[in-house]
Amino acid sequence: MGDFNEVLTHDEKSGGKQRQERQMMRFREALDDGGLFDLGWRGDKYTWSNKHGDDTFTKERLDRAVANLKWKGIFKEAWVEVLAARCSDHKPLLLCLNQEPARVWRGKRLFRYETKWSLEDDCEEVIKRVWQVRATEKAFGRGLQRLLESSKGALMQLSKMVENDRRRDLKDKTELLKKLQEDEGWHNSEEIKKVQAEIGVCLEMEDLKWRQRAKVDWYKLGDRNTQFFHSYANQRRKKNSIKQIYDGQNVRHTSHTQIELVFNSYFQDLFTSSLPSSEDIDECLRGVESCVTAEMNSSLTKQFIRMEIEAAIK
Repeated sequence: MGDFNEVLTHDEKSGGKQRQERQMMRFREALDDGGLFDLGWRGDKYTWSNKHGDDTFTKERLDRAVANLKWKGIFKEAWVEVLAARCSDHKPLLLCLNQEPARVWRGKRLFRYETKWSLEDDCEEVIKRVWQVRATEKAFGRGLQRLLESSKGALMQLSKMVENDRRRDLKDKTELLKKLQEDEGWHNSEEIKKVQAEIGVCLEMEDLKWRQRAKVDWYKLGDRNTQFFHSYANQRRKKNSIKQIYDGQNVRHTSHTQIELVFNSYFQDLFTSSLPSSEDIDECLRGVESCVTAEMNSSLTKQFIRMEIEAAIK
């Protein structure tokens, strides 16, 4: 499955110089020798174009999926769909096997600041609005935690709204691009390039999201390999998944609900106080060298003032 850089028949090319018959014959013979046959397509037949805006415009079916009879016997309902070419001059192929997708249990997601939020025009304004409201309520000092919680809620709400809008916008633009490419020619070449550029902006935001989640420090901002980082992030998720766990009585648990209860019980016991006496605490700390002086402790425990907070966030 991929770019074979050759056509099988003359009807798989439109425009440009006619392909020589012997070239196509060699391609057909190579497939026959390997016991392979074309899986066909759904959608637009042509998968590549030179994007010229004049009468030299050419489009061909260079990308395809092939298989042997044994593979086809296993995946009887498989088909190949030709998708819209968002950025490349080749249209991507989607191989559908018509299999039931596996169900994945997802727990509550932790809040993490997304780097892509800084690219949103409304991000700074949302944070300012939250802090201004809290400032009028005199929430500084011990209310700093409430400020952070409010900022978190505002960012999550902004993210949800922006994600929905961008997903809808990307879907609409992709559908438009697909319709334009079904009738692709020199007459609409410039319009296709314009829509592809708009889609590229949406994809750049998605690329930034996966870069952050992949946590690869050596990645340079100018490079783009979203497929690699998507796979990298998914691999991290697989490594972080827990399929089974043993409780304090050495009983194995495999269901997500049971695993969650075991963790909950373990940390409740771990952080439950046994009401030690002050003598017991002093005995534990006797061998620990003090690093924080009384003056340092006084400075760390005093109340925040407005000027300090403003200076810190500027």
